[in-house]
Amino acid sequence: SVIMTQAASTEEIIGREIAQQFDTTELEQRRKERQEDIEKRRQGIQQQRSNGGGRKEFQQPSQQQQIQRPQQQTQQQQQEPQQNGNGNGQQAEPQTQEPEVVITDGEIVNLQSEMDIQDLIQTISEITGQSFVLDETVKGKKITVIAPGGFKRENAMRLFETILSLNGFSVVKKDGINIIVPKRDIKITSIPTEIGTSYGVSSDSFTTRLVQLKNTKADEVAAILKPLVSREGDVVVYPALNMLIIIETTDNLNRILSIIENLDVETEIEFVKIHNTDAAEVAAKLVEIFGGTSSSTSSRPQSQQPAQTRGQSRTAQRSRNLPGSEQPGDTSNIISQSTGESSPVGFKVITDERTNSLIVIAYPDDMAKIKAVIEILDVETDQPEEGIYVVRVLNADAEQIVAVLASLFGGSGAGGYGGTTGVDNRASRSGGLAGATGGLGGSGSYGTGTAQARQAIERGAIRTSGIVAETETIRVTADPSTNSLIIIGSRRDYETIREVIKELDVRRKQVFVEAAILEVSLDKLRSFGTNLSIGFTVNDDTLGFGGTVLPGVPSLLGVAADPDASINVLGSLSGLFLGVVGEEVDPDGSGPIPPIPSFSALFQALTSLTDVNVLSTPSIITTDNEPAEIIVADVIPFPTGSTVGDSGVTVQTIQREPVGIRLSITPQISEGDFLNLNILTEVSAIRDTPVQGLNTAQFGIATTTRTADSSVVVKNGQTIVIGGLVQDRESVLQNRVPVLGNIPFLGNLFKYKQRQSQKINLMILLTPRIVENELDMQRILEERQRRNMLLQERGFNKEDN
Repeated sequence: SVIMTQAASTEEIIGREIAQQFDTTELEQRRKERQEDIEKRRQGIQQQRSNGGGRKEFQQPSQQQQIQRPQQQTQQQQQEPQQNGNGNGQQAEPQTQEPEVVITDGEIVNLQSEMDIQDLIQTISEITGQSFVLDETVKGKKITVIAPGGFKRENAMRLFETILSLNGFSVVKKDGINIIVPKRDIKITSIPTEIGTSYGVSSDSFTTRLVQLKNTKADEVAAILKPLVSREGDVVVYPALNMLIIIETTDNLNRILSIIENLDVETEIEFVKIHNTDAAEVAAKLVEIFGGTSSSTSSRPQSQQPAQTRGQSRTAQRSRNLPGSEQPGDTSNIISQSTGESSPVGFKVITDERTNSLIVIAYPDDMAKIKAVIEILDVETDQPEEGIYVVRVLNADAEQIVAVLASLFGGSGAGGYGGTTGVDNRASRSGGLAGATGGLGGSGSYGTGTAQARQAIERGAIRTSGIVAETETIRVTADPSTNSLIIIGSRRDYETIREVIKELDVRRKQVFVEAAILEVSLDKLRSFGTNLSIGFTVNDDTLGFGGTVLPGVPSLLGVAADPDASINVLGSLSGLFLGVVGEEVDPDGSGPIPPIPSFSALFQALTSLTDVNVLSTPSIITTDNEPAEIIVADVIPFPTGSTVGDSGVTVQTIQREPVGIRLSITPQISEGDFLNLNILTEVSAIRDTPVQGLNTAQFGIATTTRTADSSVVVKNGQTIVIGGLVQDRESVLQNRVPVLGNIPFLGNLFKYKQRQSQKINLMILLTPRIVENELDMQRILEERQRRNMLLQERGFNKEDN
């Protein structure tokens, strides 16, 4: 069946389809028969409508009425403007024509005439038995339908949907009712929603399909599908579930689902070990051949690639004829040799420089092609590529790495350039690799070691890269200005050395250590004693007095005569004291002898303790396994000797030494965030009292030194305490009155006793923290700032209170 609207472009399409379905000769023979039948059928339809109350009754026409001629209808349409016109070729007002429906053979339906869309919907409803609901914008639309050969009843609904689609309408099925809406409003209409990728029944009606992708990103697939969707359809991405929401006709939706099935294909991951060449070079060649994407698991710069020299350029020219050294122009040969075809594939390759391997991600069909090309590229070459290679050392010291390589390869070797370190290896049966440190203009000879040096490099090669290196000429020199290594030698020896360098050139962690050096002085002083006095007059001119005066306890004699004296005496007392003063005794009341109390007694008891003295709270940061030292001290001159000159003048020589605090720490980070700390603490000070028998001017001042050297294991962030450096001194001082002081119990009134105990304990508190990155260091600094602010606030509060 063919559907034709009033649009000129549609008539051209229908004309081509009619020409394909009917033979031109056959149409010419039927033209006359169709012209005769057309008038009879119109009259029959009108009579059926009048008898059935508007309901179409279908009768079976004769055999000659089964086929209608499109040529006759065309001629009639051409003549209608002249017949109905106003004489000047303009078409008059169209007259309403009743649609004509004829059923032949019980299955074939013939539909002919220009009709209103409402009449067409009524006709399709009677044929299919389905219900329709019209939008207001649908009414009043004129449609011309030509079906020369008729159409089957079962295809009526499909034909009807196509007619509506060509005229800008669509059928939406909901609860058994067909709703006819404009296609421009289809996105805001409640249309059926389905889930999955199963194909639907071919139709021009719109539907919503939810498709969840498993192997491909939804936004990438949506970008491919949007140009293929009709103007009224749409493709929406839901990233949370990696899902596509597609609004489209069932016909076009089936095509889109077919495309999705071919795009959403599961990929494979293969780990390919490269044995004979550099994995990064193989990856670059694969990208050049197949056009995929490449990345690397190492952050090393491109400066590790060999620098081109004249010798290396000549070697590269010679290597072009070797297997596995194909040039860019040979890519088509590689593909044809390995896969038999040259079509590009989609894949991604990641280079793992640590294991010299490739991680290939591709579709199963493409994986075999890629692995075949890798096998061609990863072949052993016959000639070594000699050249100069520059390796930038990122984390370690280049000179230290060269020194390690020299000790690893053994033997004695040539001196380095300009104070750098060189490692040499000469290919010989007896020669090992040479290494030594040379000065400016230094010289040396190649090593004459035994085969042990060769075994050393072979063992190192097996341990690092799994490749046994041959003993070919190689030289390693450090460039301090750029912290780089310059390697001169064969390609294989360079690969071996580079693997060792990678293991040595790693970023080491740091250790931040907070320390507090405390001097806990446990000085204890206990003293008690009693002073007694008595005064009396012998005669008017004579004053008698007596008593005990012991050191440490003031005397009360003269307190009564001098008010200021009483203030001084009481102000000098400390601890617990009790005193009694009697009446004044004055011989004549105005004589030169001052008055004294008739009696007095003073008892004093004192106990004193000292506190903690914080000597220093240094903080220090260092790299793992590197020593760090802090010195907070005064530089004191010490005489070391003296000489007498010819003129008799004595010249004294001195040496200045630091006296104070020295803290040296070497941390080593172990497994599980444990730290092994080698700690050396030294606290020196000047003695308060000089050494008896020594002249300070001649021998200098005396100092005391306390040192703690220990090795401890501590968890990251925990605090350890190192103590035990104790100075212990005890002294007892006792004064008594002879005879009276020895009387039991009563003798305590005639004695003064003082006991002093001194213990000075040096304590060191250490809190190490591992610093892995900038964030760890930032957290430590913020914590210290908060702590300092808190201490300042508390200090201010104390002053305020």
